Amino acid sequence: MDRRFWKKMVGEQFNHKYHLVQFIDSGSFGGVFLANEVIADRVIRQVALKVFLVETSQLDVQIAELRLATRLKHPHLLDCFSSEVGFEDEEDEEEKYLGLAMEPATESLSQYLAKRETLPPQEVRNIIGQIASALVFLHSQNIVHRDLKPENILRVGEVWKVADFGISRVLTQGTSTKTTQQIGTPVYQPPESYQGEIRPGWDVWSLGILLQQMLTGKHPFSANTITGPELMMKVMMQEPEFPEGLSDEFLTILKGCFVKNPKERWTAQQVLDAVKPCQETLPSIDQLDLSSKRAGINYYKLRDLLAAKRWEDADEETAARMCEVMGRAEEGWLRVEDIEQFPCKDLKIIDTLWVHYSQGKFGFSVQKKIWIECGSPTSYSDDWLRFCERVGWREGGKWMRHSEILNRVENLPSSGTPGTIPVLWVGLVKFGFVGKVLVGLWFENLSLRLALSLLSRNDL
Repeated sequence: MDRRFWKKMVGEQFNHKYHLVQFIDSGSFGGVFLANEVIADRVIRQVALKVFLVETSQLDVQIAELRLATRLKHPHLLDCFSSEVGFEDEEDEEEKYLGLAMEPATESLSQYLAKRETLPPQEVRNIIGQIASALVFLHSQNIVHRDLKPENILRVGEVWKVADFGISRVLTQGTSTKTTQQIGTPVYQPPESYQGEIRPGWDVWSLGILLQQMLTGKHPFSANTITGPELMMKVMMQEPEFPEGLSDEFLTILKGCFVKNPKERWTAQQVLDAVKPCQETLPSIDQLDLSSKRAGINYYKLRDLLAAKRWEDADEETAARMCEVMGRAEEGWLRVEDIEQFPCKDLKIIDTLWVHYSQGKFGFSVQKKIWIECGSPTSYSDDWLRFCERVGWREGGKWMRHSEILNRVENLPSSGTPGTIPVLWVGLVKFGFVGKVLVGLWFENLSLRLALSLLSRNDL
């Protein structure tokens, strides 16, 4: 089916609640639309809706795969909201339409690279780190993506996310399994894929190709000029071609990604550890530029409050300025997408001020260090609760009031719990959601999503 087929669907309703308002793209998978989710004649939100046809005999299998996608939650995986079946008045008994509602993206890495050809090293580290973070999570769930390529890496605000789990495979035999189908995009496939072997190392090989393409604009096996059997022989038998001028840092990572034996290949965690931002020497606090990326906003008041050790006021000012930066001053609270898209420059300024004036005791980066020590939890778990207890947001199995938390830090930094403030997500309740008390599973889930969105950022 070509683009014209899918474009004709604009204006239709999918499953009674998704109004297709704009055609985005199409491919062998089907069509993608910008759609309004409408309930009781009200537009609830805009989504990207992927629509495709499946044979009725494969319907249950496909639905199960889509439901898996909706259950996978990570800051660097494209958020999939729900899976749907069918258009209104659909009568075809042989095939059915399936839909997957996802968060809309700004552009793909493929589109981004087309405008730039190559990227500076620090930006490459940042993007690869975000992709590797998603792969670490997927592999921890025994899931191999198998189709990692620029078209499946999407930018949402300032965050890069892995998308399209259409051919992901859940490992059924520990760390590997077999397939008789040749699936994936050949130029990103590892040697073992030609033998039907599926391991997490498949994705690491693909990640290495992405890394070299971002740095040099070229494929390590000249896949831009060869295909088919010749490409397969090169991938299986020859060593990759590394251009001159690559730094030792990136050369080491690439060699780790391109080990022929998948059992000896680097893991996604090793790649992530290798590209973590270096600890750069920050300018002195007097030389720090306190102007926001957004015109007309600055952090001079926050600096003065922190210098005076007025912790409660500084906590309020932090939340207020972050809301202002994201255009949420009137609402007085931030959503998950606001945290994901919060400018890197502003985040660095806020964190640097907090860390400096608290003598290293407070700040988002301090919280992130504790989060990592607690196992980098990515879901509601004992590790997440342990993190909340470590930073003083929870005690004795109960959430602390915002006022109680701040009362404990009045005499900081000498007597407080490291990482307690800023209390950005706890502040949501203070801003008017449910009064002054942190209650119930609703808040626990919301606070988790907000915290993970910030703590998972590679620029902390």
